[in-house]
Amino acid sequence: MPSLKHACKPRASVFDSNKRDTVPDILDLVNGRIDATEFFQENYVTQGMRTFLTESFKRLESSSAGAQGIFRLSQSMGGGKTHNLIAFGLLCQHPELREQVMGGFHKVGSLGKVRVVAFSGRQTDSQFGIWGEIAKQLGKEDQFQHFMTNLEAPGQEAWTKLLEGDPIAIILDELPPYMEYAHSRKVGDSNLAVVTTAALANLFVAVADNKLSNVVLAMSDLSGAAYEQGQAQIDKIFDKVDALKHLSQEAIRLSMPIDPVRMNSDELYHILRTRLFEELPSQGTMKEVAAAYSEAIRKARLQDITTASPEQFAADVENAYPFHPAIRDLYARFKENVGFQQTRALIRMMRIIVGDLWESGKADTIELVGAHDVNLSDPEMVSEIKQINSKLDAAIAHDISSGGSSMAESIDSELGGTDAQDVAKLVFLSSLADGSNQILGLNRGEIVQYLAAPNRDVIRLNKDVIDRLQTNAWYLHANRDNRLYFKDVQNINAKLSSYIGGMQKESKEKELKKQLEAIFNPVRRDCYQKLACLPAIDEINLSQDQVALVIFQPRADSLESIKQFHEGATFRNRVCFLTGDGKTFENVLRAAAGLKAIDLIIKELNDEGRPASDPQLQEAEELRTKQIANLYMAVKTTFTTLYYPTIQGLTKREMEFQYTENRFSAEEQIVQSLTAAYKYTTDIGADGTFRAKVEGKLWREDGQPMAWTSIKEKAAINTSWDWYIPTGLDSLKSILVQRDVWREASGYIDKGPFAKPKTEVRVQETFRDAETGEVNLRVTALHGDKVYAEVGGPATPGSKLLDSQDYKTKEMEVSFISVDSTGVHETGEQVVWQNRITLKHRFYQDGDVLRCELRAAPSAQIKYTTDGSNPATSGGVYSEPIVVPKGSKYVQATGIKGAIQSKEVSRWAVPEEPEQVVIDKGKPYNWLRLFKKDSTMETHTFLDLCRKHDAMLGGVQVNSSIKMSHRWAEFNFDPEWHYSSDDVRRILDLLAELMEGGNLTLQVSSLNFGLGQSLLDMVAELKLTLNPGEVKEVLIKAK
Repeated sequence: MPSLKHACKPRASVFDSNKRDTVPDILDLVNGRIDATEFFQENYVTQGMRTFLTESFKRLESSSAGAQGIFRLSQSMGGGKTHNLIAFGLLCQHPELREQVMGGFHKVGSLGKVRVVAFSGRQTDSQFGIWGEIAKQLGKEDQFQHFMTNLEAPGQEAWTKLLEGDPIAIILDELPPYMEYAHSRKVGDSNLAVVTTAALANLFVAVADNKLSNVVLAMSDLSGAAYEQGQAQIDKIFDKVDALKHLSQEAIRLSMPIDPVRMNSDELYHILRTRLFEELPSQGTMKEVAAAYSEAIRKARLQDITTASPEQFAADVENAYPFHPAIRDLYARFKENVGFQQTRALIRMMRIIVGDLWESGKADTIELVGAHDVNLSDPEMVSEIKQINSKLDAAIAHDISSGGSSMAESIDSELGGTDAQDVAKLVFLSSLADGSNQILGLNRGEIVQYLAAPNRDVIRLNKDVIDRLQTNAWYLHANRDNRLYFKDVQNINAKLSSYIGGMQKESKEKELKKQLEAIFNPVRRDCYQKLACLPAIDEINLSQDQVALVIFQPRADSLESIKQFHEGATFRNRVCFLTGDGKTFENVLRAAAGLKAIDLIIKELNDEGRPASDPQLQEAEELRTKQIANLYMAVKTTFTTLYYPTIQGLTKREMEFQYTENRFSAEEQIVQSLTAAYKYTTDIGADGTFRAKVEGKLWREDGQPMAWTSIKEKAAINTSWDWYIPTGLDSLKSILVQRDVWREASGYIDKGPFAKPKTEVRVQETFRDAETGEVNLRVTALHGDKVYAEVGGPATPGSKLLDSQDYKTKEMEVSFISVDSTGVHETGEQVVWQNRITLKHRFYQDGDVLRCELRAAPSAQIKYTTDGSNPATSGGVYSEPIVVPKGSKYVQATGIKGAIQSKEVSRWAVPEEPEQVVIDKGKPYNWLRLFKKDSTMETHTFLDLCRKHDAMLGGVQVNSSIKMSHRWAEFNFDPEWHYSSDDVRRILDLLAELMEGGNLTLQVSSLNFGLGQSLLDMVAELKLTLNPGEVKEVLIKAK
């Protein structure tokens, strides 16, 4: 595929600065200063020019009845109006060129030379007005002498007489500036603009009339913001003409509008090709280049970084060749800027670009002229740019082009190539529009589309170059649609740079330490447990039980300092050092400072009350993400060497840290690296090689027991010893001691081998019945397979052989012995298990006296005292509930059975004497107390007791329920009445019959006694005490 230089040949005028600055004027036409042949060599006939020439020459040649006589060319300054008018005028003057220029679209007649008169709106010094200048060029001043002298507007008839006869072409170019001037010049009570408006209106009417059928009037005006007042005056001329009632319908359609160049069509490329190039390659070469660029777009699309269609892009390149299609799109953004001369200015800019490409030799390395090929270090080009938009000088100087010192140039210097400058220049051109509703900037997809080319790495362009520009450029902004554009206001990057520049080195180092601590923080703590970031060498403290990772500042003498420290350290196997290239340390310092600075900026924005949707806050948050990535990259490229201890000393290992989605995982990567170096291991199980390593490297050579602290100390000193999780050694010891592979005594560890242990018995109490003292034991043989039990003497192999581990007894003492029937383990000592005596008590009122009932479990002799003396030596033997003497504070007791006595003396405080409840033995009473019986037996026993003491039951509720079933039945008695025990029992019998096998329960809220004596008797039998307020004297209600 040929380069631009080999495929195309520029015109000589491209390299002639005098020629490229020369723009022919309409007065050059009338004064004969334009070389017609040379003009048409660089001329491209646009659709607008074709229409204009065809229709105008139909009129001049009188080849079409009623042909259009007035043409109005409208476009902004520089849009091709004057060029079209000059082309028309030259063809009027040079009939020999008409076939060459017009033969392809118009049948050229025999018309000879046509008289051309012209007036430029810049001729403000014209003494006698436009009509005087026309009359002068026609040599007919005498006919208009009156109008010229008095500055009066000629009428229609006057114009007709002046112009009748031979064909005439009248050209009026860019009248709005003249009309603005005329408005300021007084003429009588009016001004020259009013007179000129009348004169031209009459001229237009005269030309439109059939009497002047061989006269053509072509004029241009100016659209856009410039000369608005003058343009409004031109519009008034046409309004005035339309208001003339005598005109026919044909004449009212006075002028034909002509658009010289269709800006949104491929005409722009045809114009540029014709103006700038003398020779172009074959269509086949153009297709080859288009196919290569289409393939670049296809690859970019596969990477999902553009949505452009490869097929459409190929067609666009072929149509635009040798120009990149982006030129038209970007040009359309700023073509309406005030002061920009549209097509004329674009031609001038492209002449400069093409000339620079050939003179610099770059044309030999590229295939298309791109928008990004604009050379912003060329004063001539910068001057052109300033005419489009003069507000972006700071953006050019700092971010785009400044003799190698701009941000884009710096990035390219680091990465190689010109990608950053190309992106910056492309975005810059998309930022030149200054209208209120114009689109500014490009999104990433558009940037990639406009820069994708054969041999360009669009992935790097998207990920590295654009990201770096966004992170570092001062005047680059992003809108809500993520379009990048340059603005004359500094962005957050500038503020960020200012903050970083204002930080002292100590502050940067402090921030870097903080960030390194976050990145390398030992979360898992399996390989290293301590972290020291950028310490002075005398600040490093090593400990026996923790491995330290020291991140050491990279310097020329770093390794020497590290080695010197390591050789003098006690715990040489408890440290590793991460350091690297001192040349990049400034980068990591700046990256850390950048992160601190952006955090300060975000805090300021939040303190200002900015909402989350605020564009500047969002930009700051995005920039923070990039600053984190910058820091990670700087850390990755700076701290590249890990030194760890081995038997040869400190051994070097290169680190290539990786991070994804702003997650560094530094600790994990260091563990992986040291694992690969066989310094860190996870093989520390008791069943692997770890035990053998400990006994081989950390034990005494004579194999004698060692203090455990000495073993751990050797692990911290011996540089050939592996690293593992901090609990590795202690876990190994715990397991091996449990297995009796090692034994521990007084802090020393013995590694055996050991003699076989004797048999043992382990006795565990699993349950004890507090009421009876019966105990369930779990009896386990250790190092044996049989257990024998004996009551009342030592156990022997002749004692009772247990057939289960579960053993139940009420005995106070049982001995056990274990036997190994294989004979491997010698029979050990017997184990004697002893029961314990527990005592229970209950105080209750018995008439006028307070009694205390005692009970032992299991059954044993009880000795007690009520005077505070020791019951074991001074106590009486308990046989029945004792009367507690008045004034006694405590009842003390102990249980004795054989040689076994309660471990402690039980001591119970005597309750304070309650308020005396006086009962008249001959009167009836209600005893208001809740009684609940939860089993069938308890229920019937209570009813028997009630029957015995003539108690009537009140608030009765009886229930029957069957276990493991949802069946139940309940009966409630009237709470206002009392019922006999026989009445209640009949209901119980009924429930028992209905709910066979059910459990009967009873609840009673009060008992009624006909005599107080019966109440006292029942209280005594229940061994309870009457409480004040619960006994009421009442009358018995009959059922």
